[in-house]
Amino acid sequence: MKRLLFFICLLMSFVMNAQKHDLPKNPKVGEVYGRFEIEGKDPIWLRVLEATPKRVTKTQKQLIDLGYTLKVTGNLDKATEAALLEFNKKEINIVCAGVITEKTVPILKKRLKELKREKKKTLKNY
Repeated sequence: MKRLLFFICLLMSFVMNAQKHDLPKNPKVGEVYGRFEIEGKDPIWLRVLEATPKRVTKTQKQLIDLGYTLKVTGNLDKATEAALLEFNKKEINIVCAGVITEKTVPILKKRLKELKREKKKTLKNY
């Protein structure tokens, strides 16, 4: 009887702790999510975008335009991961993410627009 009671208590503790797991809000079937540490804040869940050659090539070109040193290969190689790691840390405060996330893409676009505006202002001043 004591063993049964002990087993039930042990089982209940596992069941209760299972409800405490931090999971992404409204995850979509077939999508990949990562839990990322953000400096000074609680970790967040972000959708990790598939590293297709087309997406990686576009991201590599955008990173090069922003001044990162890498080659356009279409592969998520070490240089691209390092550039993404630096970009994500600088722009989103994600501590370790050498991947393309749902937040990486819009911020890349925003930084490129800002860079183009600055270049236009500089050209107008000459």
